Amino acid sequence: PMATLLEAAVADLGNTAENFSHRFTLDVNDALFLHGSEVEIKSLCSNLCQNAVLHTPDLTEVQVQWQSFEGGARLLVKDNGPGIDASHINHITERFYRVDNENSRESSGTGLGLSIVKHIVQRHRGVLDIRSNPGEGTSFDIRFPAEVVTRGVAGDIASSELAPSELAPSEITPTDIATSGSAPTDTDRVVRRLPGLG
Repeated sequence: PMATLLEAAVADLGNTAENFSHRFTLDVNDALFLHGSEVEIKSLCSNLCQNAVLHTPDLTEVQVQWQSFEGGARLLVKDNGPGIDASHINHITERFYRVDNENSRESSGTGLGLSIVKHIVQRHRGVLDIRSNPGEGTSFDIRFPAEVVTRGVAGDIASSELAPSELAPSEITPTDIATSGSAPTDTDRVVRRLPGLG
């Protein structure tokens, strides 16, 4: 389930980083399933969460939402960090494009993370909308149509695989996906505030 992959992506950040002080709030529907390539969907979740950490300062708050939306589903990753200048917005999903600023922790990554996110979203028939203003944070808002989303029962384990022919073509290779998810190196602990737990 998508909810499980998102929770795992956040937990992995805490497990692999020594100094992680970002605060993640998860609002996820664990009865809402996204059908497609499990490997790619896992990479999507990991890259979005890592990106929120790599390019924002300590104590930044990050909201992760996975909910029904207009017959399909919506994945939203939103932070209250310093934001991105408008001149970069149309380029940050290009391969190897980097935004150099004092808040960036990324020094040895591949520069492929957001490019991979864009192509995974496209392959799963989704639409990615990036919005940001300096001083107001950044949001990655992804909408998936009804044909790749199903609703089940919380706790169900359902197959999420589509045949390769059912996914849209992409210039991103499996090797790109496998090497994109390096963990942050300067990230104390994850505070996962799930609904109802404060």
